[in-house]
Amino acid sequence: MRVLFIVFLLLVHFYSFAQQQSFSISGKVLSDTSEPLESATVYLESVKDSTLITYTITNRDGAFSLKGKTYETNVSLYISYVGFATHYESIQIAEEIELPTIKMKTDANALDEVVIKSRAPITIKKDTLEFNVASFQTKKDATVEDLLKELQLSIFNFY
Repeated sequence: MRVLFIVFLLLVHFYSFAQQQSFSISGKVLSDTSEPLESATVYLESVKDSTLITYTITNRDGAFSLKGKTYETNVSLYISYVGFATHYESIQIAEEIELPTIKMKTDANALDEVVIKSRAPITIKKDTLEFNVASFQTKKDATVEDLLKELQLSIFNFY
């Protein structure tokens, strides 16, 4: 009886592995200007519950290759890259899939560069302290004496 139970468990185990399907998905990712996108994230998710199946990043030429095994027959392929809209594609799993070249579209909500210019409130030049007066908050009708008090407080906090 015990041997029969072990044989039954082994058959169930082998049957479950037989249901997994091996796959290999490859392709190339380009920008909308036809330049290869290096380090774009490419990943497969289950359609049913959005669980991650496998992922990779593109190489210098924008090429990628996903390999693995899954029980799923339909999966979702996502490709994301900063500054571009995420590409989505539904794929029917097969042993080997060669995707056509994928051109990513520029994300309309992407921000241009942001330049932050700042000047330190206190700068030390050899034996001289330079104060940026605009960095200290004073009242609208403040006198030089008020500004000097603020500077004095800043110096004590500085050291």
